[in-house]
Amino acid sequence: MFDNFLQKNKIIKSVLVVLLGIYLFFSIIIGAANLVVYFSGGKIYNKVSETESRPVALVFGGGMNGEIMTNLQTDRVIRAIELYENGKVKKLIMTGDDGTYRDNEVDAMKQYAIDNGVPAEDISVDGKNSDTYSSCYRAKNVLGLDKVIAVSQRFHLRRILYFCNSMGIDTIGVSSDLHRPTFKERIWNSSLREMLARVKGVWRIEMQKL
Repeated sequence: MFDNFLQKNKIIKSVLVVLLGIYLFFSIIIGAANLVVYFSGGKIYNKVSETESRPVALVFGGGMNGEIMTNLQTDRVIRAIELYENGKVKKLIMTGDDGTYRDNEVDAMKQYAIDNGVPAEDISVDGKNSDTYSSCYRAKNVLGLDKVIAVSQRFHLRRILYFCNSMGIDTIGVSSDLHRPTFKERIWNSSLREMLARVKGVWRIEMQKL
């Protein structure tokens, strides 16, 4: 019986060592990717008044609750409107999903901006984007943009700046942190989900260089 106990202990220890190794491996990968994104450069402004002018604001979709924009997405459009009204940009481009993948973010964003005084002719939409990477890719390779202001929350802007600047778009960010985040937004969107998205993003960018 004692021999069986020792044997079981050895198996348990072996399993624990393997699990610990896996945990450390993925922790290193996640940590490294997040450091690459965080220190990739690019200015982020908190105030519209301090932001330098650019021709275009690229406004990123942030999800829909049925027919209603989420707080995250609404705040992004509000900030974009402020940029337009203060003469920091001449055009707004709403980038995200047009319903191809999940919800129609871009048309909702455009309509909100129109309802709040931005002329329709100064707003464009770029749908067919499944994620942040594709929005930056299309901004460069389809829309031909080379100098933009990216509008999103600060946690998201780091990844946007990493993508867009890596793709050759001179990009600065303006944060749209206008409301107190909910528990889900704080823990999932800006922490767990974002950390994992950065790992995927670094992989996609760096693989292009090989």
